[in-house]
Amino acid sequence: MYLAQEKIARYKASPVFFKKIMTLSTLLCACLLLAQCMLASLPDKALREKGLSTASVGTETLTPAEQYAGEILSYLLPLVLGREGRMERRDAWQQRALGKQLDFDRIVAKMEGSNNGKSDLLVLDSNILGLSAVLYHYSRDLNQFKGRYLYDSLYPSSELVAIRLLLLQMIHRQERARLGALAERQALLMDPQMAPTPSDVDATGMNPQELRLLGDVLQSEPVFAAYLVHPFLVDSFYRLGVVRKDAFVAQKIAAANYAPYPACSRAMAPSKGRVVITLLPSLTKEFDYENGVADAAFPFGFKPTPTYRAVTDNLQHAILEQTATLTGQNLGLSGNSQTAKSADALRSALRARVAERVAFCVQDKRPLVIYPGNADRVLQGSAADLNIILLGKDVYLALEIRPDKDIYPHTNRIYLDLMDVKHNQVDEEINQISAFIFSKLKADLFVFEDGA
Repeated sequence: MYLAQEKIARYKASPVFFKKIMTLSTLLCACLLLAQCMLASLPDKALREKGLSTASVGTETLTPAEQYAGEILSYLLPLVLGREGRMERRDAWQQRALGKQLDFDRIVAKMEGSNNGKSDLLVLDSNILGLSAVLYHYSRDLNQFKGRYLYDSLYPSSELVAIRLLLLQMIHRQERARLGALAERQALLMDPQMAPTPSDVDATGMNPQELRLLGDVLQSEPVFAAYLVHPFLVDSFYRLGVVRKDAFVAQKIAAANYAPYPACSRAMAPSKGRVVITLLPSLTKEFDYENGVADAAFPFGFKPTPTYRAVTDNLQHAILEQTATLTGQNLGLSGNSQTAKSADALRSALRARVAERVAFCVQDKRPLVIYPGNADRVLQGSAADLNIILLGKDVYLALEIRPDKDIYPHTNRIYLDLMDVKHNQVDEEINQISAFIFSKLKADLFVFEDGA
């Protein structure tokens, strides 16, 4: 035992031991320095993986699919803040998590924990599952699983939950941020060592805790830097009362419409003796986007699925057939005053005449976001006599559609579930549409002579 201790003591006093200690110390310092560099570069690395940089993040960095995801968020966020959606759910959404701390790590822990933890932050609202599925179809980064598995979680990403919590508390405190000033401070927000100064707080209109949470979200999922300046989302932020309307916000709001994507050409404007009907896809998964890049096959980055094409084709045919039948009934073609041969000839001529006078404009270049709360704004300039809005499966459950205000005959819009159309479950609505067409064209359609 003594000899072993003496040997150890001699080794410690030797130059070899000192050299090794110095080498280990140097390595330890180098590792610490490398770790600091890696931590400092995390935002840059995350951004580079998305094709972004901390210098400037705008909506031009978004793929077409992400652009559309931002449009979906412009409805979904007001819904989960209790400002849109079904009336019976709004109070619960306005209150849930109102008193929770703005701490991103705690939000992540709850969202990655049990369902009980999630219910502390979210209303478990089955009405929004169809809408959420559409969102995750176009951006799986907004889902809790972030595309790691073949299937998606029922829950949103922790970053999206954090944004909801931030907006909820800003609404409650009646705070309004200066979005232009926030956009100018992207580098500060993306810095994990960020320490907002009093001038940053004053310029942005947000307190240090809010800025820290926003920074944590952007560092965790840099694409949110682009979503914060997305025209449709900025419009929603303004209507929620959480941003001030400065020149930056006004410019974004002015761009929040679908004027660049008309369903009809100007030559298709309604005229005497013609009815124009648009078929507009809203909040639907029925568009493919491959890698999300616009090219010849995907002019706006999207291509309709075979299901969408079949549904819109069949819907047009059903409307024309029902309109011809209705007109024939009003002409008395179902009576016995004519021979079967002359009646068949009249029906054939009638179908052709109806088809000549009803023009369908089908939006098949990209999906849209149209719901009762924004339809008047985003459809500005539409000259269609009637707009048929085709919703994704079960999305209508997340909408508040008032029969006495939001649909025909009180306005020129009708909302249909795409799957209901596919399975021939819209007879009542087709009858309404045909009656509308007949009321517009009956004087022209009645120009028939017996035996014509």
